[in-house]
Amino acid sequence: MKRNEVKKELPADREFLADSILESSTGNSAAATHFDHFTVGDLTEDLPPLETIKANQPIREALRKMCAKKYSQLPVIQGKNCIGAVTLESILTLLTKEDAKGNVGLNFMSWPVRRFVDYHARLANPEEDLLKHVEVMAEKGFVIIGFRSTCKSLVTNYDLVHFFKEKTEIFLLLREIETCLRFIVGESLSKRELAQALHSIKTDDGSAPSCINDLTFDELRQLICGNWKSLKNCFLERKKIDEQLIKIRDLRNRVFHYRDHVTTSEFAYIKRIRDNCIRLAYSKTVL
Repeated sequence: MKRNEVKKELPADREFLADSILESSTGNSAAATHFDHFTVGDLTEDLPPLETIKANQPIREALRKMCAKKYSQLPVIQGKNCIGAVTLESILTLLTKEDAKGNVGLNFMSWPVRRFVDYHARLANPEEDLLKHVEVMAEKGFVIIGFRSTCKSLVTNYDLVHFFKEKTEIFLLLREIETCLRFIVGESLSKRELAQALHSIKTDDGSAPSCINDLTFDELRQLICGNWKSLKNCFLERKKIDEQLIKIRDLRNRVFHYRDHVTTSEFAYIKRIRDNCIRLAYSKTVL
């Protein structure tokens, strides 16, 4: 499928993800370097030093480390190689099997760690595609990262969730602002007023949108500021709202279309606007 054919199906500003992928795949090499390709190694940023346990150490030492650090697993080292991981699940699994045989007593705390190893714990190269390991992490709860048999780090589901929260939160905040504004306008205008407001908006091809969800963010801004008489009770004074919406529009374009990073103050501004939009939208549901 050619690019111009896709652009007809997915207009810019309406399907930002598809648009971003198309832009990155057809742009020059310098622009392409800004595209985020997530690897397993990306999860290791800001992680504490790796804790391991030797295969010949007693399991009590592993449990002490796990309890002290609140870990659910530890990579197991034999010689210079990582042979797998000892986990709370692997410990309980072995104890359950041995208890069925009548072999478990207090002496199990002296058993070597090697007896409890989960040998299926996969060692992932830091350069591997992160998405390839999501299902493994969902099933096992962790992935060991390293080269060949040398362990470099261990990442858990918590690290994965935190990583994606950091990467996606700005998109979700901006999307919620837009969703709330559409809801507020839809609840504040009558069907006739909304139809008239939509008719006043002209798209690039000269036609009027038939639904509020068809509006781009800037068209939504124009609708709000162009129908102030009907919407002034929902917002502050018109000039201030227009300035805020223009700022959000520009930040939105930077994030959605150019994959640009926002500053700490810009992020705080977006979050404050989003929180205010939610409160205003909620007030519409309880009136």
